[in-house]
Amino acid sequence: MKQAVFYATLNYPSEKEFFQILDCLEENHIEYVELGIPVNDPYMDGDIVRKSHRHVINQGFNQNKLVDILKRIHNAYSFKTIIMTYKEGLDLYNILDTPEPLFTGILCVDELISKEKCGKSIQIYNGSQSINEIKKRIRENEVFLYLMSETGKTGSGGKLPTEYRDMIPILRSHSTLPIFVGFGIRDENDVSEILSNGADGVIIGSSFMKTYEKEGLKGIQIYIEKIKKVL
Repeated sequence: MKQAVFYATLNYPSEKEFFQILDCLEENHIEYVELGIPVNDPYMDGDIVRKSHRHVINQGFNQNKLVDILKRIHNAYSFKTIIMTYKEGLDLYNILDTPEPLFTGILCVDELISKEKCGKSIQIYNGSQSINEIKKRIRENEVFLYLMSETGKTGSGGKLPTEYRDMIPILRSHSTLPIFVGFGIRDENDVSEILSNGADGVIIGSSFMKTYEKEGLKGIQIYIEKIKKVL
């Protein structure tokens, strides 16, 4: 079955509401949840994600809080947890010292995490990378390949990019891991198009968070149901 990965910034907009969002994802049997670790400069992310990072940091987020929440998630939910961060987050929270059983995979936007450093590393790919760079990343990749729909920022809006289409067969020729496409995915029509072009799944962040901010839990329930229908 094809997969949809939903992104949520850790502890946003509050710890209580964050876990209500996770409850909704669990009840809908979502396989993977991507957890954004708040940093001061999430420069690859769009406005809503950047705002969420600032909000959580201003609440006093720290390494102990990170570990406590990951433990709570690990004990309470069946979905697979993917940590998404930046080099700043790796350093700020000593993430690579976090016990690996607390997460299924980790991806870092601006730092290549080798298998030697973490055996659950997920790498990011885009159309600007050379074949040699792609091969290098694949050697250090586990869980799935994260393919950007285009080179840019998340939540940019507008028409679904097409850059990813040419990348899928290239990645397939070098890896048997699933390929999940992220960046700029808004609705079930975008999901259907991406899957029809050969991807194994999608990663949805900004649109999911915007839906929650506008329509709350009821809104994301309807949103998830629409996405699931095209998987």
